[in-house]
Amino acid sequence: MSQIIPISQKRTFTLEEAQELLPVIRRITKEAVEKFVLLERKLKKQQAISQAWDSVEVEISDLLNKWSDKISKLGALPKGIWLVDFDSGQGYYCWRYDEETIENFHGYEEGFSSRTLIQ
Repeated sequence: MSQIIPISQKRTFTLEEAQELLPVIRRITKEAVEKFVLLERKLKKQQAISQAWDSVEVEISDLLNKWSDKISKLGALPKGIWLVDFDSGQGYYCWRYDEETIENFHGYEEGFSSRTLIQ
């Protein structure tokens, strides 16, 4: 049975809803990370060539923007490179690539460094 996922809607999540969406978030993020690693290698090989450097930087920026847009369309919040928050109505469930599940939470005023384990 396929799940219908609302697109581009601000939403709040229960922990269970965030966990249900996580496989989609993980797949999107994994694909982006793999492309990022390839671009990073390309960038290191072409450090001496200024025009090539600029071109790869544009590709990396485009990749990160596309990843961020996809995460946002799912109702989650991209908060950094490979870092995703899910608004709970009281703060954020927090996930970072490549964590298996959502196990952390932080308030609206705090950030990643203040996240705590969900009890």
